[in-house]
Order: sequence, then structure tokens, then C-alpha cells
Amino acid sequence: MKSIFSFLVLGVLVSTVGAAEPEMFPFTVSYEKPQANPDQSSNIADLSGWLDAPAGKHGFVRVENGHFATDAGPLRFWGTNTCFSANFVTHEQADRLAERLARFGINCVRLHHMDMHDIFGTWTPKSLLHLDPERLEKLDYLIAALKKRGIYVNINLHVSRWLDERDGFPPTVGRTTFDKGVDNFDPKLIALQKKYARDLLTHVNPYTQTAYTDEPAVAMIEVNNENSLLSVIGWGQWARIREPFASEFQRQWVAYLQQKKRPDLDRKEPLPSEKSVDHTAADKTTAPVELGPELVRDGSFSVLSPDDHEFHAQWNLEKDAQADADLAVAEDSDEAQNRILRLTIRKLGAVPWEPQLLLRNLAVTEGTMYKISFRIRSDHPCAIGFNLMQNAPPWSNLGLESSLELESDWKTVSLCCVAKKDEEMARISFGRFSPGTFELDDFSVRPVLVPGVKRATYRDFIAFLFETERAYFSEMLRFLKEDLKVRQPVSGTQLAYGSSHTQGEYDYCDDHSYWNHPHFPGKQWDMNNWYVKDLALVDALDREILPELAGRRILGKPYTLSEYNHPFPNRYAAEGFPLLAAFGSFQGWDGIFPFAYSHSSNLEPEIVTSFFDTNSNTVQLVHFPACAALFCRGDVREAEKTVVASLGKNQEIDLLANRLDPRLFGFKGLGLDPRIALNHKTAVDLSGKHGTPNVPEVECDSKPAVDGREIKTYTSDTGELRFVVDSEKFRSSFVSVDSPNTKFFSGFSQEPLHWNGVELKLLSDWATISLVSQGGNGFKPGAKSDTSQPVRILIAATGQIQNTNCEREDLGDRKTTLKKWGEPPILCEGIRAEIAIPTGETTRVRFFALDESGNRRAEIEPERQPGETRLRLDPKHKTLWYELFVE
Repeated sequence: MKSIFSFLVLGVLVSTVGAAEPEMFPFTVSYEKPQANPDQSSNIADLSGWLDAPAGKHGFVRVENGHFATDAGPLRFWGTNTCFSANFVTHEQADRLAERLARFGINCVRLHHMDMHDIFGTWTPKSLLHLDPERLEKLDYLIAALKKRGIYVNINLHVSRWLDERDGFPPTVGRTTFDKGVDNFDPKLIALQKKYARDLLTHVNPYTQTAYTDEPAVAMIEVNNENSLLSVIGWGQWARIREPFASEFQRQWVAYLQQKKRPDLDRKEPLPSEKSVDHTAADKTTAPVELGPELVRDGSFSVLSPDDHEFHAQWNLEKDAQADADLAVAEDSDEAQNRILRLTIRKLGAVPWEPQLLLRNLAVTEGTMYKISFRIRSDHPCAIGFNLMQNAPPWSNLGLESSLELESDWKTVSLCCVAKKDEEMARISFGRFSPGTFELDDFSVRPVLVPGVKRATYRDFIAFLFETERAYFSEMLRFLKEDLKVRQPVSGTQLAYGSSHTQGEYDYCDDHSYWNHPHFPGKQWDMNNWYVKDLALVDALDREILPELAGRRILGKPYTLSEYNHPFPNRYAAEGFPLLAAFGSFQGWDGIFPFAYSHSSNLEPEIVTSFFDTNSNTVQLVHFPACAALFCRGDVREAEKTVVASLGKNQEIDLLANRLDPRLFGFKGLGLDPRIALNHKTAVDLSGKHGTPNVPEVECDSKPAVDGREIKTYTSDTGELRFVVDSEKFRSSFVSVDSPNTKFFSGFSQEPLHWNGVELKLLSDWATISLVSQGGNGFKPGAKSDTSQPVRILIAATGQIQNTNCEREDLGDRKTTLKKWGEPPILCEGIRAEIAIPTGETTRVRFFALDESGNRRAEIEPERQPGETRLRLDPKHKTLWYELFVE
């Protein structure tokens, strides 16, 4: 997921490309509305005229033929995200924000992370159950300001509200982040999600006089961000399903098996009633959970000691020759007469998993749920891993792989897991320790018994997870459509997080992806310990991001990508958005939302402020007009051919039973070559109408270079997109878009690139360059019947960006971090390139460097040659964008 707290941090990009130092100069896209320039009829960088204001004037967004549409016809969204307090700004800020977004051609804003705390009043509200009237009024005005300028909104419901003691829940420490997964099955959490949705969506905006359920400027609604019971279990968060949720989870598993007896996927347990919302009052309508015999001998360590044979039969300290550690039964320093197991580690082993603490000789049965509970602490804050696995080769995982964050206070862990297979010699392993002292007590492993069911399978358990998640999302969709009567398209959660079949029941499907997301080797979101991989996506276009995203799209459903970015301090950040806009248009996607515009109410910072925020990221913003043209205007044509894979419901469950990871449900997970998406449109069919696909061979022109490198070229079936991948990174990989009204290049220096009538020669080592014919009348004067209309072309050329006086630290393996984030002004790299445009002898050509507002700042004399005009981009002009005026 994206940064939760990155809005608190100042971010920056700083690096060098090649041997030469980049030529940098101050350049920040202006926050002010451009003033009229007497030398031009309009500002070429201002796309606000492309938006059809007010948003919703043509009726509600709806789904027609698998795409979004209104009464005016098909509709695509080039959007952005506003997070946290950015959704609750002053009226003046809201108007300035709406005007600036419109100038970039943004026609939808995803209102994200409203529910962590801001919409309830303050950073620390007394309750997270009641919307704050003052904050709600600010949100209302912002939405009205966006609507006025032709900008729709995407309302997110549950994103980051984490209910705690203030509202009758346990402390959040040790629970799944934002109650992910747990809120798919817990009755009280589900009921409170419905309350929040009702309170927000039925609220009448005083500035539009319309409830949000009846507001056509609300383009879409998202139920629960990046949230799935399947992914929570599959990604090792068993230990975070704490009480009282663990007992409720056990109860529903028992009830599921009692009802089904044997697998029958057409039936499912009804979602728990909204009335059963008090965790202190157990539901008496189902049989209580029964626990079988204890599998741990003396888990309180009151009888046995390391000197006893029976102790060693179960407990063992495994260490290699380098590790220095010992295991003892000792007296608890805080509680007299209480014995505990103490592990002391003075030196780690030669490999990361040594030493290990092992609880061995556990006999587990496939399909049986086991309740595992214990107390644990450490003399220092740290995180350790633990799992249930075989005690002999091949050391297979048996259904539990999780982690624990430890402190000096005792932590009680109570979790459930289901064994993947029968194993007489299973073990629970604790590992990835750091030097220090670790103490353990009250260890218990007991099977959860299901009266009337002799044996379940691991597939039964996966089916239970599948049906529980499906029941939750089905009920939330029913609630929104039938009880609240929302009229907008609704999505559940992102495809890579949960069941494709479950999400396919919604109106549209959504996804998320990031290229080289920030990594935190220690504690998540520790801004003193992080790095970003400094790699270009063009070097991995046939392996990463694009084919994977395209291969997950559900046939017949609108497809949106509501979060995407190339985060700081990746030096190639400018490549991401226009590359995605071109590819998304080719694939026939319906919405792309760069993440994010701002994470705070400081909407007009003077420096780059985080990994993700684009409001001050000049090298990304100047290409937004090209993105809007490529995607919303449809300058890149959709693919001529669609390749469809098939995924049945039982097949999906079988895949999950083999590997519990929802990211499997695309072309790659189905055993198909995802690179086909570079040639054709791809989608997954859930209806059963398509059998085993006859997937064509990937069309790839592979040529060995003289120095042994291999250069692969993939071309779209429309001929407009070309992806060139060099086997030797950072040499000559690039992407090229050649459409009638937009040209685009991003990559490394190479031989001149020839588009239809236009030539590009890159003189810098790396760059992202876009050319947009603003009027949509091409690049050749006189090519249209109305020759009186001039051709106006916006050219954006970008490289690196940094804040002044920042300090970057290279960590090796193309990893980079920042020791000092810097100060104003923002510095950008000037790009050297030559562009040749076909022109006649009588053609009038004017070429301008533009200022930070997109107005003409200085005229540049072009080089006229027979049949063409050459334009020279140069750092001396101190600009990232230019205007070419031809008539």
C-alpha cells in the first residue's frame, strides 16, 4: 500500500545520469491561474477547456458495454488522489485546487484516507463513529468546487479507520492494520462500516443541495481499500487476528463446516446479523467452539526443564557454529514462582534464520484448525518470524507463516491456523531474531473440534475464506444498492488483494500498482530507515507492471487503476504516468489515478514533499497534458485484438489452495505469457463462456547486438506503441508512442527516433519527452481540410528533479535514500534534444520557451531546412516545456 505517513516528510529526488552532471535550474509549475498573455490567444498548457463542466451534467456515470458512459457517450477518467487533510481545506484552497487540477486535464479526484481521523474532527477525536459537521462542510465545498469545473469525485468508504478503546474495541497494537480482513467477517465492524456509509452518502451537500447517493458528480464508490480476508491470511498476518476476533473467526469456521458437512460451494453461511454487534454478548444460536486435547507438554514450564528428556523431545534450540545462544527455564523476574522459557542470543548465526527456537513433534491433520496461544516478550523492541512447517525435508510450510512485533512488556498471542496436510512431525519455528533476551510462557496448541464433521480438507478452509469474503462484499453491495439506493457504479476492493470472482460481482473492478515502492528494512514507515530502488521501468517492460496489470482485467467490466506512481527518489519518475496513460488507452482501461496529489492540507508546497505527492513534482506534472490526451482524448487507439483467459470459481479456489495469494489470478498465475499484453488487449473471463484460450505467440523482434547484448522489440497490434528492452540495463531501452496527435518517448539515449513525419534526437543520456497537438489537428500543417487552423504543439522534456541542498546516499544495488531532504527552490534538469517537424517553404513557424505558468516567456529561433524545421531543446532556456506554433 502507499505511504500512510509520508505526508509528514519532505521528499526529493537527486542523482546523476551517466558521467556528466545534469544542468539544473529552478522550475516549479505555478499554483497561480495563468494570466492572459497578449502574445497568444490561450495558454497551451491549460486543458481546463477539455473538461465538460459541470461534472454530471450528462447524468450519472453508468456501465455500458463494459465501459463507463453518460448520456453524452463513453467516458474515461484521468484522475488523482487527495489524502487525509487534503480533503478538508478552506474554501479558497478548494477553489485554487480545483482550478489547478482542471488545467492539468484531471477530471476525477479519488477522496482517499478521509476516515483515519480527519472526517471525525481532529487528529485525536473522542470517537471515530460520528462525522464532524465542520469537516463535512469543508468536504462539501471541495466537492462542489470540483463539480463546478467539470471534475468528478470517487468516494472511498473504509480506508484507514482503526476502531479502538474509544469506541469499545481492543487497543490497535498487534491487530491487522486498519482491521483489514477482520472487517470482512466481524459483525460489529461490518455494522459500523454500514453506519459510516449511510452517514456520509445520505448526507445532503448544502452547496449542491443533493445527497451523495443522488449526486451525478460522484462518479464511483469504493467499499474497502486493499482489504481482503484471503490476502490477510495468505500474506502471513494470522497472528494479528487477535481476540475477540479470533474466537469469532473460529466460531464461523465451525458453523461453516456444520452447515456444509462436505464442500458445496453453491451454499454459504449467511453473513452475521447486524444485531449481533456486541462482542461481550456471544451469539447463542450456534454451537460454541470446542477445543481438543493439548498438544504441548507442560507449556507453562512448571514441571519440565532442559535437563529432562521430555523437554528436549519438544523444545529445541537450533544454532550453527557461528551462533552463540542458549535456552533455559528460569523464574519470571516480574512474578515470583512463575517459570518461563528464556532464550538468550549473544551472536547471530551465519545465515539469517539461525538460531531458531523450535517446538517439535506436533502431529497435525489436514483441514483441522488449531488454536495457538502463548505469551512472549523481548528485552528490546524487535520483530521476529514464526511458522508451522515440516520438521524434515522438504521443510514445507503447513499453513502458518507470520511475524510478531515484540517489546519489553508481555504480549499475549492467540491465533488460529489450518493445517495444509497431514504431518506427524510438524514444528512451530521462531526465527529471524536479533541479539538479546526473549521469554516465552503459557504455550498452547489445541485443535478446534467441529461436532458432526469427522474431517475437513485444507481446500474446505480455503473455500470458507472465499465464501466468507464473498458474503461480506455481496452484503455491502446489496446494502449500498438496495438500502441506500446509490446510483453510481461501485467497486469492492482491488483485484490483486482478493477473489476475482467476488470482485467481478461489482459494477467495475479496480487495481493498484507501484514501480519500486519505498522499502523499509526495519519498522514499516520508519523514515530514518528506508530506500527506493533507482531503476527505470523501460528496462523491465516485458517483465514488470504493465503485462501483470493488463492480465488481471476482468472481461466485460470497466477497469480502473486508482493508485500508481514511480515514487521518490527514483530518478526516472517522469516515465511512469505517460507510459501508463498510453498503455491504458491501448488496453481499453477506463480510469487511471496517479497517487497522489497531496497527503496534507499544504496544497502548495515550495519543495517536493513526499515519496508520492505530485503537486510539486514538476517533472511529472508537465506531462499531464500528454496523459490526458493519450488516455481521455484517446490519442492512442485501443488494440485491434483481445486475448481472453478463463478462470472458473472452482479453479480459483484450487489455485488458492495450492498457494494462498490473490495475485495469482492473472495471465501469469494461469500459466499464460503475460507479455502478450504488449501486442494485444488482454482480459480474464469469469463467466465460463471461454474455455482454454488459444493464446497466440508473443510477437517479439529479438536482435543480438554486436557486443553480445540482446535487444527485444514488442509492437502493439495498432502499430502505435513500441517497447524496446535492452538485455543490458541502462543502455538503450525505451518506449515510443507514435499517434496522429501525440508523440511520446521515454528512455535512454540512442539513434534518432522516427515517428510519422517527426524526428527526435535525444542528446541527453536519459529523458522523458512528450509532444501534444493541442487542437487535435496533427503535426503537419495543412493536413486537415480547415487549413486556417494553426498547429499548436506542447512539448515537455524532463530528466531529474531535486530540492536545493538535498543529500542523497547510494546504498548499492541501485538503492538510494536521502540523508537530507533539502529546501526551496525545486531544481530540474534541462534536456538537450533536437526535434524535426515537416514544414513547407511558406509555412510560418514560431517556437517559444514557456514559463512556470505555461505562458510564452521567450521566443527561440528555429532552424529552417528544406522540407522541415529543427527545434533545439536546451538547458539554457531554463524550461521544461515549449510551444511550437505552425501555420
